[in-house]
Amino acid sequence: MTLLRAWLIVAVVALALHLANYPLIDADEGRNAEVAREMAVTNDYVVPGYSGLPYLDKPVLYFAAAATAMEVLGATELAARLPSYLFTLATALVVFLFARRVWDSRFSEADVAIGSLAAELDAMSPSPDRSALKGPVGRL
Repeated sequence: MTLLRAWLIVAVVALALHLANYPLIDADEGRNAEVAREMAVTNDYVVPGYSGLPYLDKPVLYFAAAATAMEVLGATELAARLPSYLFTLATALVVFLFARRVWDSRFSEADVAIGSLAAELDAMSPSPDRSALKGPVGRL
């Protein structure tokens, strides 16, 4: 196994490690989870709603994916975050396939490894919105 493949496995595991281990962090994450929960409860996968009103600020695909996860796993942090994780892996796969087609496979593995590292660093870095929080990300 090459070093890049090992790094990719580490990145995939690191991104998945704490999906359900801490509460929803900021207002956006909580609001998006609530929109998905309401979508699952009302079984309306066309028009997302928030507090009974249409919520048309974001594309419906994420909310539908999170609502489906909530129907399977229940209304949990894991269900709210799982679609984002799966979309991240799908994006890494698209980058890999594109880079492999344009360049050779050695560079495509490097592209995905660098992109995965960037996603992990972004997910774990404190931001102005998270700096005052008491959760694990806010303490970094």
